[in-house]
Formats: sequence, structure tokens, C-alpha cells
Amino acid sequence: MRTVKRYRYQAKPKPSKFKLVVFLLILFILIIVFVPGHNGLVKVLNKSNNINKIHRENENLKIKAELIELKIAKGQDPEYLKKYLRDCYQMVPKDSS
Repeated sequence: MRTVKRYRYQAKPKPSKFKLVVFLLILFILIIVFVPGHNGLVKVLNKSNNINKIHRENENLKIKAELIELKIAKGQDPEYLKKYLRDCYQMVPKDSS
């Protein structure tokens, strides 16, 4: 006669509550240590954000300085000044009466 092997379903053991509590406690301690504080995660992110903001402002100021230098260079050109004064203020030079 043949014997039939029967396999029983074995459920995976559930993690005990103690392991869960220990894990949450360790997680809480790590959060307390690394998030606030002098070199905590919040401070590091704020410093990084401020550095990026300063770099953007620096780039904007460089562009504005270049534009001002171009306007100054245009202002040195007498032909441009005559044309600008004629167009904007309807001023006519003395020699063209």
C-alpha cells in the first residue's frame, strides 16, 4: 500500500511586538539625532537652499552688470546719443537749423 505524504501549510511567523517596538525606538532615536541640531538634516538643507539662492542672485547681478556696461558703452557713442535725443525728446542739434 502506498503512503501519501501530506504537507501542511505553515504560515510565516509574524514578527513579534517586541521587535516592532525596538525597531520604532531605534528609528525614533535616529530621527532625534540626525534631523535637528547644529549639523542636522534641517540645517543642512537650509544651508544648501541658501547657497543655491545666493548663486542665482549672483548670476542675475552679473547679467545686470553686463547690461549696464552695454548701456554705458552705447552712451559713449555720439551718433547714438544724437539719435536717442532726437527720437525720445525731439531735440535737434544746433548745427542742423
